[in-house]
Amino acid sequence: MALNYSINPKRVYAAGFSNGGFFSYQLACQLSDKIAAIASVAGSMNPAWISGSNPTCNPQHQMPILQFTGTNDNVIPIAGGNGGSPLNNVFNYWKSFNNTNATPTITNINSVTQRTVYNNGNNGATVEFIEIGGRGHEWPKTTTTGLRENASIRIWDFFSRYDIDGIITPLSVNTFDKTGVSIYPNPTNSVITINNVNFLDKEQYNIATVTGQVIMTGKMASSSQQIDISNLSDSIYFLNIGDSTFKIIKIQ
Repeated sequence: MALNYSINPKRVYAAGFSNGGFFSYQLACQLSDKIAAIASVAGSMNPAWISGSNPTCNPQHQMPILQFTGTNDNVIPIAGGNGGSPLNNVFNYWKSFNNTNATPTITNINSVTQRTVYNNGNNGATVEFIEIGGRGHEWPKTTTTGLRENASIRIWDFFSRYDIDGIITPLSVNTFDKTGVSIYPNPTNSVITINNVNFLDKEQYNIATVTGQVIMTGKMASSSQQIDISNLSDSIYFLNIGDSTFKIIKIQ
């Protein structure tokens, strides 16, 4: 693939569901010189990889980890089983390897979804767990009634922070930066604020999909402009103002 496509070898990631989640962890253990970060959805790690007298996991650099699991997943349960380690053992391994904080930051994304993050690992690596109440062995997506979570969007938001050397600084919120402009919160579920704007008064902006379809337009009215994107579907969009383009992420 690298011979035929323009691939940045420092920004190769692995994500998978169920057995694919196991495989992503295996790549983190055995091919870490090629992999910048991994995400596992409804997967885990084989106990032999991280426990016993001769564990086989052998990563060569810090490894940012993102895990999704539903509390009602009986195929690969949070507590372990069916060939999977208890997820607490998985997190303990990676937070120790990445040298993160021992105590996590825990937030509620919504009424059913909790996010646990072990921060401040080597080169900015984190270990993150998104636990979704009442859900089973499935790939979280916003079209699932009552779920209000999209694993695909969150995984790319997670991956885009890192290359193989660690956290990318500064990535900021902008794909193409214009000095002095900040956009927040990003990701957002409703309104974005464009602050310290240096654009021309009444300069037109538009929001486009990743395929280039313009779905919203307007004009810059002040140095602190707010745009309501609550009606947009959860996805990645591009905000175009003049000759500058910014990546924005809409989530629930």
